[in-house]
Amino acid sequence: MADYERAENECIYNGGHLAYIDSAFSNSYILESVKNLTSSDFWIGAKRYKEPMNAAVSNIWIWTDQNRIISFSDWGLNEPSEGRDCGVMSTTDGSWYSSSCSSKKPYVCSFPATKSYCDEGWTQFAKSDSCYKVFYYSNWTRAEETCVEQNAHLASIHSSEEDEFIVGLSHCGVTFTGVGDSGFLQDTWIGLYTKTSRPGEYYWSDGTTVNYVNWRASQPNAQGWQCILLNSDPNQESSTTSGWDDWECSHVLRNFVCKKPTTKVFILH
Repeated sequence: MADYERAENECIYNGGHLAYIDSAFSNSYILESVKNLTSSDFWIGAKRYKEPMNAAVSNIWIWTDQNRIISFSDWGLNEPSEGRDCGVMSTTDGSWYSSSCSSKKPYVCSFPATKSYCDEGWTQFAKSDSCYKVFYYSNWTRAEETCVEQNAHLASIHSSEEDEFIVGLSHCGVTFTGVGDSGFLQDTWIGLYTKTSRPGEYYWSDGTTVNYVNWRASQPNAQGWQCILLNSDPNQESSTTSGWDDWECSHVLRNFVCKKPTTKVFILH
């Protein structure tokens, strides 16, 4: 329970505003969401606008979220009334009434929806909420530098689903008919590496926790190789080539995959 100003401030503190209602559907949805409320009404984001330099302008109602003039409304009979400057919704039928802003009532907040998207040329994987892009021909160090230039890092992998997604993505684009460098030219750098000072301890270049691995049989083989590749030869069946190997960081592989978070945008009505 709060007065109108306190209710709005609480909504703002949590990233929203008092409820914004733009249609009969929204009105009904909010009414349904409070069906267990015992109070007869509750605060919504409607508020009377008062022009500081023109007291005659006093019958305009706005939403608190962006000071937008109310277009859709569901005012009750003879509402809004004079002298009561803050809006409430009845829990009985969803109609609106004006009320004294100092009254203490329950309240409903609205929060902006968000949409995630990736930059052009990047591919989104919903489960990780990340964007991925394949680049070609690089050793591990230069690959990571290229990713950083894209505000990304070499891909970290945290589930079998993400692993399979990256394998599929790595099959796109350039392929070779021949196999060079003991077969590893066809494969894909990922962001996993170990340090000379801490052999056997592995890290992701983006700093995330190593909570999933998919080593091939007999890997890692502890030959002093510090960088990890994804077996992704598009000329062979994935069932025979899937998994990770450690390898020399100076090797140039067919491609590498960069990964970065999606961009979030707010959807405002």
